[in-house]
Amino acid sequence: MRAQVFCLSFLFAAGLPWAARADAFGDAVEAYRIQDYAAAVQGFKPLAEDGDARAQFALGLLHDNGEGLPQSDRDALRWYEKSAAQGYAKAQYNLGVMTLNGRGLPRDDRRARVWFERAAAQGAELTWTTPQEMGEMIRAELGRWRKVVSDAGIKPE
Repeated sequence: MRAQVFCLSFLFAAGLPWAARADAFGDAVEAYRIQDYAAAVQGFKPLAEDGDARAQFALGLLHDNGEGLPQSDRDALRWYEKSAAQGYAKAQYNLGVMTLNGRGLPRDDRRARVWFERAAAQGAELTWTTPQEMGEMIRAELGRWRKVVSDAGIKPE
């Protein structure tokens, strides 16, 4: 009986850090959902620094969008890369988008394809989840092509 109590106590205690981490992640997600970005950053950062791929992705997203942190392609890439290295498909997909658009690193269609293929291999859908995301991608591409046309000295008709 004493051994059973010890085992149950040990299992309960061993589960506490995991449960606390799950609660911390859930709290950070909720803070993000209600647009309390400062609280989201405070929740995600320690988890990301401890190697949680989901939290690393979240910090990348916050840097990417300039929500609660300064907008920084470099910092977004850093966190996405840490998350993607652990096989997190959403981070792999976002790295593909940034690589395709040359945001924070030189544009590289082949490397972008590698990231997209890694994400797709895990079942990630290579599509935008909202019309806003699709609009952002289109605006980014239009801006890139405006620069190409301008740099080439082509005048619009």
